[in-house]
Amino acid sequence: MVERDPSKRRVKPVENHLQLLDFADLGDSSDDSDFHIDDHEKDLESDDQGDTSENNDDDDIDGSSEEESENEHGNENDHHGSKDGVEETKAISLETKKVPKLIVGDLIERAMQRQSQARQRISSGESPFKFKVSICSVCLGDISIEDDEIVECDCCGVSVHEGCYGISDTDTVLSSVSSSSTEPWFCDPCKAGQKDPVCELCPNTGGIFKETEVGKWVHLVCALYIPGVAFGNVEKLTPVTLFEMPYSRWGAKPCSLCEDDRLSRTGVCICCDAGMCKTYFHVTCAQREGLLSEASMEEIADPFFAYCKVHADKMIVRSKRRNWLALQSRKKERMYEVKEDPKEQSRVERKLEWHREKYRKNKAERPPPWVPTCSLKLQWKRLQIHSLLTARFTLIK
Repeated sequence: MVERDPSKRRVKPVENHLQLLDFADLGDSSDDSDFHIDDHEKDLESDDQGDTSENNDDDDIDGSSEEESENEHGNENDHHGSKDGVEETKAISLETKKVPKLIVGDLIERAMQRQSQARQRISSGESPFKFKVSICSVCLGDISIEDDEIVECDCCGVSVHEGCYGISDTDTVLSSVSSSSTEPWFCDPCKAGQKDPVCELCPNTGGIFKETEVGKWVHLVCALYIPGVAFGNVEKLTPVTLFEMPYSRWGAKPCSLCEDDRLSRTGVCICCDAGMCKTYFHVTCAQREGLLSEASMEEIADPFFAYCKVHADKMIVRSKRRNWLALQSRKKERMYEVKEDPKEQSRVERKLEWHREKYRKNKAERPPPWVPTCSLKLQWKRLQIHSLLTARFTLIK
């Protein structure tokens, strides 16, 4: 042991590694033996197998080197592509720099110019989008097919389905052959020379009318939806008979949809068809709000029914309301339309005069209608209290 300071621990010295080597086995080997060829062949086979494995490893190394070279070429191409993309973006940025930038003042000036152009176009009566929408005045439908077309009166401009108004193909056949491909068509009030007829069943104006047996006029939609109203000819929906309906129906219930409360008790109101609902309204008021409905062809019940705003289908209400507004817009546009050429206008007037002469002839040949004499007092009372003409005269005074 090496003598060290007493405060330090003692360390055993390590002997030299050369001294640890054992040279006892370095003597002559006692395993000398003769040479055998079989053992030598086995050693050669093992050497060949080792060489083939090394060759395979070399091939793998070569393949990987080729792939690396291809990847390097691809990276170079990508690098060139990225350079091209950078050049393109630089070119685009240069082009955008050439475009002059608009300041706020220029934008405001352009907006004012467009606004002034729009005002001039509106004041001149021009419209950027002009398209004609045909809406039926009875069902408010906008679908016109070959068997049931929407026709328009050539005098007043009211439009209606042929099936809704009871128009047959023979109604437009004239004695004289016309050079035009289509014959003019006129509604019943225009044939009778009535410009603004008054409905006996509601206080509203406009729409399409049918004549009663006694020469009065009613809205066709009112005659279809009010129970108790009958038709002399069901196919042509004319003439309209009101005597089968009791006179107590006039003014019995106030209309909940009338725009003028003073006219809410004129005419005849119908009730909501939803169960025990007690909401009453005029037929034309309900049509204005889109509350009238038609049953499908498969249903046997009454094909015409109406609901109040609470029980009506909202989708159907919106659709019919939109069509009603389009119908009113078309009516206003027709008032400002430019008249046709004089030749066509004279042709329409000639056809209208022919229809009016035919109407007067048929009315003279028609037998006088039957009027119940026992209810003349009630009829006169209804005329005095619940007539629209009487109500308007009272409002004017």
